[in-house]
Amino acid sequence: MTVLWIDYGTIGFFNESGILRSTRRSSQQASRGLTVLKGKSLAQFSPAKLATRQSVIRAFVQRHADWMAHKLGCRIDETVLLELDFPIVQLAAVQVLSDVPLLRFQTTVMQKLKKLTESVELPPHVFPAFRIHPAQNSSGLITKRKSVLEAHWEDCPVLLRLRGLSQPVVLAGIPVTPVEDRGDVCDCVIVKREVASEFLQFLQKITACDRESRLCVYGDGARHVRAAGWDDLVLSESVVQLVRKDFESFLNREQWFRNNRLPFRRGYLLHGPPGNGKTSLIRAMLKTSGLTGHSIRLFQEQTDDGTLEKMFRCAANTAPSLVVIEDIDRAFPRLPSSGLRCKVSLQQLLNCLDGLDSQDGVVVVATANDPTVLDAAILRRPGRFDRVVALPAPDCELRLRYFRKFNPHLEEAALFRAAEDSDDFSFAQLKEAYVLAGQRAFERNTPVTGNDLLEGIRVLRGGMALVSGHKRKVGFVESSLRESEIHTIAMERI
Repeated sequence: MTVLWIDYGTIGFFNESGILRSTRRSSQQASRGLTVLKGKSLAQFSPAKLATRQSVIRAFVQRHADWMAHKLGCRIDETVLLELDFPIVQLAAVQVLSDVPLLRFQTTVMQKLKKLTESVELPPHVFPAFRIHPAQNSSGLITKRKSVLEAHWEDCPVLLRLRGLSQPVVLAGIPVTPVEDRGDVCDCVIVKREVASEFLQFLQKITACDRESRLCVYGDGARHVRAAGWDDLVLSESVVQLVRKDFESFLNREQWFRNNRLPFRRGYLLHGPPGNGKTSLIRAMLKTSGLTGHSIRLFQEQTDDGTLEKMFRCAANTAPSLVVIEDIDRAFPRLPSSGLRCKVSLQQLLNCLDGLDSQDGVVVVATANDPTVLDAAILRRPGRFDRVVALPAPDCELRLRYFRKFNPHLEEAALFRAAEDSDDFSFAQLKEAYVLAGQRAFERNTPVTGNDLLEGIRVLRGGMALVSGHKRKVGFVESSLRESEIHTIAMERI
């Protein structure tokens, strides 16, 4: 039998025929290498597939070491590699493809860096590679936006001169996963060691004023959070107290937590049927606080324990910040056979929630459609989720407020009738009913009337009746944890 050390914490055992029969690996360290499947031939594992992330990065740098050293004016061992959380190498795309209408940068930091870019230089005998796909300019009305191209720089390092920096720097986006998986890229800057401090101070000045809310999805970059404030939402008084006021006061009570030697962190579990405002609440929390959100795609093949740990570590490093974990009831059900495939273990989630490392300033917000199917370990230990908040379908008063927010000029009688007729509707369905009413009004070229709204409700309810025969909720199973128990747990948190 041949024993192959694949990565730290991962050992593969091959038989005499060179077929992998079993592997042993540490759950926390396994993420540093690639998952190895049983039954594969030793010949099938190329050095690239068995290499660690660090060795892939070093190999990339070594291929261009002479050019980098010459341009930076030092030996390659006198440089330092700084990994960033945004694709700074994309600055080269605008310079090299200067005559092509490209999609403008989506973040304020990248826009500022673009204005400060003076020149870009490529290694000799190396041509730049781009991944091009069509996109739309993000400004103006969607139906009137012009089609442009979006260019993603691939592989080749570039020398960049920035106004305000005394010396140039080398940028690179180094792929550290196989070709078929573009999820993990090392976005980095390589500089002389004595220039590293100057560059970091330069970058800090640019990012200091950047308080734009964004959600960083691990392995998929950062995205803007759509504008939404607390006043844009229609919330019950209990949600206002349990989420909005609690969240706002928490951010202002850091000194109180420290004086009382309490960990400065918070957890919220928002649960309820789809379409009742869980995502909108998270958007408001991000937008009104200016915090950066961090999330992962739980059901992607490459998402594992190591990914979750890195995401929490990144959130701690950028605190105060928000960690968003959606649909945890599908990922961590009481009965494992009832959930979707997820390589993140429940134990790793609990470890991250319990804060084995320092997580001061991190707010965790999780969502679930049906908390009764959740593993009890998530709910029952205090400190994992301080507030368990139900977001059911809105009652008549909330439906009335919601319709009134859409159109305060509708006659009161029609608004009351619409609120009564839309019983059991979610907020998403109320919005769709108003959209249907707006379509009727658009065809007549008149404002929306009460009759339009009532007709929209009628049409939508008729469509719902077609699928109402399916009593059982798709993806959910019966659970011994009753709603009354969930309510008791939630009241214990107050």
